[in-house]
Parts: sequence; C-alpha cells; structure tokens
Amino acid sequence: MIQSNSRRVIGGVSAFAVAAGFAVTAGAGMASAAPGSVNWWDGGSTFTRTISNVTPAEGEIISVSTTFGRVPNAETGDETIQEVTDVHPACLTFVDLKVDGVPTALTSSDPTSAKVVGSWLVTAGSPGRTMVFSYKVGANCDRDVALNTSMKYSGSLGAGNYPDKGPSISVAKSASGSLGNLFGS
Repeated sequence: MIQSNSRRVIGGVSAFAVAAGFAVTAGAGMASAAPGSVNWWDGGSTFTRTISNVTPAEGEIISVSTTFGRVPNAETGDETIQEVTDVHPACLTFVDLKVDGVPTALTSSDPTSAKVVGSWLVTAGSPGRTMVFSYKVGANCDRDVALNTSMKYSGSLGAGNYPDKGPSISVAKSASGSLGNLFGS
C-alpha cells in the first residue's frame, strides 16, 4: 500500500511538472515581438530608428535599423553618409550588417559598438538609406531594465551623435528562472 501511495504522489508531481513546463513553453511560443521606433530630424536630415523587438529573450536575434533621409527641397541638398556607428549594450553580440538589404562587412567593432565606413548618397525626397545591424542577445544582459542604444554618424554635411534617441531594450527574465521559482529553487 505504501508503494502505491508513493507512485501516486510521484505521478502527481510529474504531471504537475509536465503541465508547468508546457505552460512555460506555450507562453514563450505565444509571445510576439514588440518593435520600438523613434523618429527625429536634425537640420535637413531625418532619421528613423527601429528595433525589431524591444523586449527580447536571451539567445534571440534582434535587428537595429536606422534609415537616413533628407527633407524634400532641403536648402542644404543631398548628403553622402561616410561613417555610421551603432552603439549597443555590451551584452549584445554583433551578427551581421545589411546596407539597403545588401550584406556589408563591418569596418570595426568593440564590445559596445559596430562601425561601417563607406559612401552612401542620400538625396532629398528619396526613401533614404537603411542600415540594419543584427545582434544576438546574451545571457549576461541585465533583466527587466532599460538598456540604451544609440548611433552616431558622419557625412559630407557634418556629423551627428544621438546618445539619447534609443530606442532602449529590456531583456525579459528567462523562463528557466521562472520554473526554478515555481519549484522553490
């Protein structure tokens, strides 16, 4: 009789663990990306900066897209972008870069930035030029806090540094941490 009761208890705990695991897995699968975007202008230049998911999970690949434009009929005319530096939290690892959809090699990088140097003409009233830096979210990211991103560039009409534009990201707590809390570990 004792053996039978032990099996029921173990079976019940196992069923609970499987159900809890299913709930965590189903919850993670149903989550959707939450993109974030900011727009601003500086002189005759316009900027749109978008992060594919501002609440990513560890291990996820996110993209940071910056579109450079010129105001139609801007008195200063066209601009040639010569250098772009994407600034990111140190817990993100660079994966790749595309300029206007074309894979492009980085010029340099360090733990908190990725830089590309080239020559990209941006004409007034055109759709502009878009640079997409992709990163993998690391296990060492702080969780549930705002992690700032920014960019700076230089071009034929001058340079711009935008440390406060963002958007920021907030890495979600991992599901394994939640399961550990569920079982008291």
